[in-house]
Amino acid sequence: MDKDLLYRFFDGRASVGEMRKIKEWSETSDENKEQLLKERKLFDTMILVGNLKKKPEPVRPKSGYFIRELLKIASVVLITVFATISMFVFFGNRDNGQTAMNTITVPAGQRVNIDLPDGTNVWLNAGTSMKYPAAFLFESFGVHSLTNMDTYLFFYLSFRYY
Repeated sequence: MDKDLLYRFFDGRASVGEMRKIKEWSETSDENKEQLLKERKLFDTMILVGNLKKKPEPVRPKSGYFIRELLKIASVVLITVFATISMFVFFGNRDNGQTAMNTITVPAGQRVNIDLPDGTNVWLNAGTSMKYPAAFLFESFGVHSLTNMDTYLFFYLSFRYY
């Protein structure tokens, strides 16, 4: 009997016709049956030792490798940009109460027109006092305190986006 046919049979790659042929061959005589068992032991030994020559599967190039690497780089850049923007938004303009304050007091009989650092134009009447920060942060509103509220104030607000 052909050894290649027997090895295909042992490996489970034989067709139904070949299986019948091997079965009929082994049943014809005890000598054939012993040869079949001997070849089976040899086949099992070769598998255990690793000497059975099987055709290696062809190595296929990985599909989408370039796209995966590009997505990795893009995600690292995106995370870095997002973290930087988050740091500026949440921690960038905190002054912790250390802002320098300016105070304007208008004497009796006078009026004052002043432009604040945020672009707001303020008219103050006589006897009024106003306190405002020297530098405006985007989180804060301009005027912190007004005294003598029985006078009239005129604010012309200017919106600036920081």
